[in-house]
Amino acid sequence: MGPAARGARRGSHAADGALTARAGAASQAARPSTGHCMHRLYNECMQQQEIVRLSAALERITRLVRAADLPGGLSSVAASALYALAVDGPVRLTALAAAEHVTQPAMTQLVQRLERDGLVERLPDPADGRAVLVTITDAGAALSAERRAARAGALAAVLDDLGPDELVALAAAVPALEHLAAAPIRTAPVAASGAASASTAPASAR
Repeated sequence: MGPAARGARRGSHAADGALTARAGAASQAARPSTGHCMHRLYNECMQQQEIVRLSAALERITRLVRAADLPGGLSSVAASALYALAVDGPVRLTALAAAEHVTQPAMTQLVQRLERDGLVERLPDPADGRAVLVTITDAGAALSAERRAARAGALAAVLDDLGPDELVALAAAVPALEHLAAAPIRTAPVAASGAASASTAPASAR
């Protein structure tokens, strides 16, 4: 094979490689990313019917857990805030309000109520003497743990009805459900009046 023929073959191989690379990039771009799936409601990642089924299932599970005999008589917001403090540790009131999607005045009222019940306390922030940290007390941690145990017991009774394959699938879905639960709520924070009414709402799953 002469030099000219070899050069032509190398050029052909290079062109083929470039075309393959472009095709791969186009295929990768066409494939929906995880973020794309999470922010698009109707696409090839999850169909509308599946989303409706998931919503209905979550609603029924929520009713099931709320029907459990959870101690403490806490509202959903109070129980959720207590759980967050038990898991994440001390936090500023503003951060706690943002995490629970309520206004700062509403969270202030809630923390005062929990403080009167001996479930939380406010301590100076070592990093800023002008700020305070909300921290859970031993009594609050014990109550939160007791509520989680009661909730788990109520759910475990239902899980006994599932088959091995369903249990494996459900366990695999736990990280995605946790991610979903931690996603920011795209609504306005609850006002102080909303938190006051929530203090007498049905007990939450937490």
